[in-house]
Order: sequence, then C-alpha cells, then structure tokens
Amino acid sequence: MGARRTKGKMKNHAKILPIVFILLCNPAYSSGFQYVKTQIGAYGGYGFVAMDDANNSAKKRNEKFELYGFEGRYALIKDAGMAGLKVSSVFKTPFGFVGIDILSDYIMLPEKNNTIYWDNGEKFTTFIQDINSLYIGAGIKYYLVCAAFTEKTFGVYIGADGGAFFSFGSLFVSGYTYEGVLDLLRYAVIDTSSRVFPGVNFRLGAEYYLSKNTGVEIYIGYRIAKGLINYESRALYNSPGYERFALEAEYTGFYFKTGILLLL
Repeated sequence: MGARRTKGKMKNHAKILPIVFILLCNPAYSSGFQYVKTQIGAYGGYGFVAMDDANNSAKKRNEKFELYGFEGRYALIKDAGMAGLKVSSVFKTPFGFVGIDILSDYIMLPEKNNTIYWDNGEKFTTFIQDINSLYIGAGIKYYLVCAAFTEKTFGVYIGADGGAFFSFGSLFVSGYTYEGVLDLLRYAVIDTSSRVFPGVNFRLGAEYYLSKNTGVEIYIGYRIAKGLINYESRALYNSPGYERFALEAEYTGFYFKTGILLLL
C-alpha cells in the first residue's frame, strides 16, 4: 500500500512539470516574459537515505549473528554524500521571477565493508556493498524574495524537479570455515535493465551575489525516489554459477547542499 501511494504521488508531481514547460513555450503566455540571467552552479552536500529493504535485511542477519555468537555486525545505510551541477535560466514574468533548471546529482553512499568473525577470532564472512546513483532531471523554481541579480543582494526561492535515477553498484561476499579457510566467493552487479527509475525533489533555497558574475547558494530539499533493482550474481569460488535477486533501492530523504554560482 505504502509503495503504491508513493508511486501515485510521484506521478502527480511529474504531471505538473510538463504543464509549466508548455505554458512557458506558449506565445500567449511568453509575450510577457523577459530573460534575465543564466546561472551555472557546482554543488556539494550531505543527505539521508531510507534504504529500508537493505537495512531490514542487515538487521535480520545481525540478529542471527548475535544469536549464534558471531562477532561484528553489518552496518546500516543511512546517509550519503552528494556532488552536482545545475544550469538555470531566470525569467521575469507577470507572476514574478521564475527559473528553469536542468540539474544532475551524483549520490555517493559510503561503501559498507562488513566483516563478521567466528567466536575463535577467525574471519567468518566479508560483505562489501555500494549502491550509488546518478540523477538527471529538470524543474522550475519561483523566487519568493528576488535578488536584483547584482552585487550584495539576496534571493530566496522554492523549487521542484523530476527526472531519472541511474543506480550503480556491486556486492561482494566471501565466506570462511571455522579454521579460517576460504569456502565461498561471490560477486554481483546491477542488471542494466533495472537500474533506472523516476524520482522528484522539492527545494527551498537562498542565493547571495558576491558580484555581478559570482554568487553562492545554499538549499535544503526532500527527495522521493524508490526503485526495484536486479542483481546478477556470479560465482567466483564454491558457489552456484548464476543467480538473480532483487533489492529495493530507496534514496528518499532530506538533504542539504551548498555551492558556487556563475552568472552569465
């Protein structure tokens, strides 16, 4: 039920953006529009991700490790670093100042290198996982407080964008006997046919212009993005030769970003 509601919300938000672009391109509406500036921005940031499916699986395994006396636990995936680019064209309209954004983000989840030990101190298993994502999207922002786009002026806006998330990552698992002898080795990669899924972002941002050509920007946002990705598992040693399994990757969560603006 929850997944269906999320998908329904995403579809409704996705319907709004094309309508806005159509209005901007319609001569009946665009006659009162005046081009102001183009902004090019580079950003870095930090945010939270849900990853409920992966974390619930890790919690269940950790319960078994504790039950059977193993040392060490699988780490949970809760946060991510971000780096991105954005190009915006700002227009003066009859409704106020509006910006059209084209943006990208690379979401970098910290690699989880988890090692579990037998009660005699020998290694039992090593589990390495990374699930990064590249986001490419387009959106719109509306200035609540509009800078004059000149030196020492502020601008505050709200914005929304939608696009596609491209997941990248792999899993690596090794297993050892009680005596520390290698017993299993497996490597899995994300199937290219399932790594793309839609998502949306909502933003509240502020801009400050240091000069007529440069500025800084800071904003907070909330991301909604969830998709089912399939893995292709390949045996490297003492493991079934081919196996497919699925994982629900969810990057939903709040995030914070800051960056530098160039004005053209």
